[in-house]
Amino acid sequence: MRVDAHQHYWEPQRGDYGWLTPGLDAMYRDFLPDQLEPLLGKYRMDGSVAVQAAPTVEETKHLLALSDTYPSILGVVGWLDLESPGFAEALARQREHPKFVGIRPMIQDLPMTGCWASRLRVPCGFWSGSGFRSISSFARACSTVRLS
Repeated sequence: MRVDAHQHYWEPQRGDYGWLTPGLDAMYRDFLPDQLEPLLGKYRMDGSVAVQAAPTVEETKHLLALSDTYPSILGVVGWLDLESPGFAEALARQREHPKFVGIRPMIQDLPMTGCWASRLRVPCGFWSGSGFRSISSFARACSTVRLS
């Protein structure tokens, strides 16, 4: 199976993308599966994994909805607030969708004071027992990670 493992879709009018401004001429327009699907066929790709481009649960839900419509979206790597007290419950809700395959923290948006990974609301051993097929690496954000 040949898969594009990192594909972004967005619609600027949704308002999720604070970084996407009209000054970014080439990017400030919709990018949707309809545009990618002919290229996937041309290059004999079986599909893609949609990866979030905004730190919002709403965008993750939007990508999951797109995956329901477009079979070419084989999985979705979404966003959740790793520091939220409700993280485990939010993750359980997202995992109910069969195409939800992982999360990606927006490291560039996190405060650089201290080690943000030490503040995570993730129980010790969670990652190894989560059953995920893929989780974006975040451990390099600091030298010592305490997930307790």
